[in-house]
Amino acid sequence: MDKYRTIRTLGDGTFGSVTMATVKGSKEVVAIKKLKRTFGSWEECNELREISILRKICHPNIIKLREIIREADDLYLVMDYMEQNLLGLITRDAQMDLTFIKNIMRQVFEGLAYIHKSGIIHRDIKPENILVSQNSCKIGDFGIAKDLRNGQPFTDYVSTRWYRAPEQLLKSQRYSWPADVFAAGCVLAEIFLKRPIFPGTNEQDQLMKICEILGTPTADNWPEFPQLSRRLGITFPRRAPAPLQDIMPSAPLEAISFLSRILCWDPSKRSSAAQCLNHPFLQSIRRETFPIFSEQVEEVKSPINSRNSFGRRSFK
Repeated sequence: MDKYRTIRTLGDGTFGSVTMATVKGSKEVVAIKKLKRTFGSWEECNELREISILRKICHPNIIKLREIIREADDLYLVMDYMEQNLLGLITRDAQMDLTFIKNIMRQVFEGLAYIHKSGIIHRDIKPENILVSQNSCKIGDFGIAKDLRNGQPFTDYVSTRWYRAPEQLLKSQRYSWPADVFAAGCVLAEIFLKRPIFPGTNEQDQLMKICEILGTPTADNWPEFPQLSRRLGITFPRRAPAPLQDIMPSAPLEAISFLSRILCWDPSKRSSAAQCLNHPFLQSIRRETFPIFSEQVEEVKSPINSRNSFGRRSFK
């Protein structure tokens, strides 16, 4: 860690904390994630899912792993620094015009299409993990991502509740990339609403919140549903779908059309991330519309010297 000067803490999560730092001798800014668990060897580090996945992927809309540092038994991941996350813009009630919204979501789906083609499901798409800078938007935090090609069973911990797909909430063992697409749809709805679209207080309430808007799931609109609900002993009230236009009056019709293709019960009926890119809502926006974000990086203050580094791996 001797080459970096810590500036301030950016966040603290279940699996690690993230700090903002500069490269000593330059103005380059990076984000450094310190994992909460300890690692006794490089072999143990290499087995970490987040590292193995980030090593495999490289895309403009995916956060880049620049370097791995093991200092004593602590592990640090050095990544791109991004000025904001989408949650900050939403909660601050930042003015986001339609071009900005389309630009953000196109890049999110570009990133999702890439990782899905690479066999990876993110499993934690939410506003906090959509990172925004002056020139781009990147998907971050691959801490619970999974490579579906390795055939290993799913872990119990999946995604933040408000963004979980119905099949995850009903404990399906066959959920896949459509779960990320559903979560991204929840993010887009939240941009228009300025609040989560499905703010459940627990898993069953989460399903009820989805039911209030999408209507009652049935064998007709989701063939797998009866078996999943029976297994958990959940009974759904009879409800008709609520028109999305009434839920989100500020959203244009093309956004409502887009959301109707991804916020649905049956994962097999959702558009894939690649198909989403061909929807008129996203087709009208291209990369030449950058920059997407005009705020300047906050002035850095109070540098804290890092400890000496005992091990380092770089990725170019």
